[in-house]
Amino acid sequence: MQQNNLSEIKKFVKKLNKKLKEGSTTDGVGAYATPKAFVGDSEAEGSKKGLDASTAYHVKPPKKKKFFIGYKDQGKHLSDIKEANYKQFKEDASLPQHKKINEAILEINRKINEINQIIKHSAKLKNEAQIGDNKLWRRTNEALLKINKRLNEANKRLREIANLKEIEANSLKNKIVKLFNLAQQPIKPEDVEIAKEGNVHHVDVYIAGEPLAFDLQGDMLIYQDYDKEVELGNINREQEIIQKIKAIFK
Repeated sequence: MQQNNLSEIKKFVKKLNKKLKEGSTTDGVGAYATPKAFVGDSEAEGSKKGLDASTAYHVKPPKKKKFFIGYKDQGKHLSDIKEANYKQFKEDASLPQHKKINEAILEINRKINEINQIIKHSAKLKNEAQIGDNKLWRRTNEALLKINKRLNEANKRLREIANLKEIEANSLKNKIVKLFNLAQQPIKPEDVEIAKEGNVHHVDVYIAGEPLAFDLQGDMLIYQDYDKEVELGNINREQEIIQKIKAIFK
């Protein structure tokens, strides 16, 4: 670097430091003599591509830390739990209290879906690559224990928000009513009774006062006929179930 260029740089830095101490920008500082030192010549060493050559150098204030994160789909706001304590979460006026809880639960559900996808990929890769447990770091094993503990804690917290058994039963009842109505066998929620035994839901559907018995094992819906069991299929595959229900009433 030539001596005169070095001298110009020193003068510029000295003036810049003085202006910063005074609390102002460097807009009033004289033009820097060395061309393309702070502008967008992509071939100039140390420059940033995309800056206009006529742009004056100035100091940008640091970005303010955002307290809220936007809810992705609806443009609403949800307190960032990593930054907000309960008081801040409660006093956030961007949403009514009940909507705040609704948005929080929907956001949690979205994040858990992402976590499940990561776990699924990791488990599949571990099995396909035949990676033994001894290959996992000690910190990884400790993290697995913490994840399991936190999931159990989260499940307990969910039970504080709502009666999960009741929600599960009502959700299943609504599905059954919808399926029968689409199968042209109109029923109402009060025509469906549900009892859970272990992991099996026993479902009684009343048609014209006569009960039809079904079992839901996992996602498999099974019709309990008088002398046999008839698998109707995955309850989430509506068209398949609808056709099977129609066949019952032929």
